Amino acid sequence: MYNQMLVEHLINTGEKVRLPHGLGMLHIRKQRKKMEWVVVGGKKVLKNAPIDWQATRKAGKLVYYQNFHTEGYTCRFVWSRRGVNFKNADCWNFQVCREAKRKLAAHLKSGEARRSLERYEELTKED
Repeated sequence: MYNQMLVEHLINTGEKVRLPHGLGMLHIRKQRKKMEWVVVGGKKVLKNAPIDWQATRKAGKLVYYQNFHTEGYTCRFVWSRRGVNFKNADCWNFQVCREAKRKLAAHLKSGEARRSLERYEELTKED
């Protein structure tokens, strides 16, 4: 129950959430992929985009994800280890459950994407 509320809060507000007992912080980070466009068969296609396998099977040729709904950004949950209060924090990894990833994707594909992208923190060169 707490985890579901935490995911909803992160998606809807875009705020950083400090975890209890010195376990670090969670937030959603957006990152713009370096776009390399290639002309294939008279159509502009992203060269380094992941393949949309479902659409590829229907079309009979390779179809790539374009991310037009997020203006080329990809978003993900991030666990920040700054200020953690335990030893060997470098050995630990944070992996979000599939349900949370799907909620974020559904939120971005809805009409809320433009407002949500403004709230999420952008990856900078210092990170």
